[in-house]
Amino acid sequence: MYTNVRGADPDLGEGDVDFRRVSPAQEWRPIYKYQQFYAPMMYGFLPFKARIMDADTFISRTNGRIRVLNPSLFYVISYLMGKVCWTIVRLVLPLFSLSLGRLMITFFIAEFLMGYYLAFVFQVSHVATDLDFLATPLPPAPAAKIDEDWAVSQLRTTQDYSHGSKIATFMTGGLNYQVVHHLFPTISQNFLPEVAAIVLQTCKEYGVEYHVLPHFLSAFSSHIDHLRIMGQDPNIDNTVTPTKMGGKIKAA
Repeated sequence: MYTNVRGADPDLGEGDVDFRRVSPAQEWRPIYKYQQFYAPMMYGFLPFKARIMDADTFISRTNGRIRVLNPSLFYVISYLMGKVCWTIVRLVLPLFSLSLGRLMITFFIAEFLMGYYLAFVFQVSHVATDLDFLATPLPPAPAAKIDEDWAVSQLRTTQDYSHGSKIATFMTGGLNYQVVHHLFPTISQNFLPEVAAIVLQTCKEYGVEYHVLPHFLSAFSSHIDHLRIMGQDPNIDNTVTPTKMGGKIKAA
């Protein structure tokens, strides 16, 4: 809902110190000079991070600075049963045919591969050179209001790729149409290509840019290039013009 809004988008990290620098509002540190090399390698840890955040959100009822509504009893039971089923299928049943050592090796390989797959599908759609980043003060300061239409901010902070490619659409579950997925999250992925054509035409009519790249490799390249640009010291290299800090921000 709050894509690329630092202080509200949990995917951007909390605080000034993170393993990578993706927003111009983040404080620069020397280690970030090499983030285009080491950050993608660390994306394999995403499943482990996601499960920790999932449990933390369930317990604390917050996702970063975003409050989560108290779940119904049915949801609580479903959530806990899902965790039990996952543990049985992924960890308990395999022990009948694998030793503990082989299970752990297989488990970690599978988790890392899934992490890379998921991370690159999502990162190339939001953390890229042509996209905007909005910033609000971090805690304990109160959040600021972003004086901009929500749909427009989604268009400025998200990009698509591989329009018309059935292979890309199948492999990503339709998330190569990430812009449309954000604008209409409840629409079935089967209809995202059709809706994208309508959104694209509407953007042309109202003069709003719709970011779409020809294929995944170009989107991947834009993500790596963004990491490279954001890793440079902004106090030294004044020729660097990284992703825009967009939006009109008002004090709350």
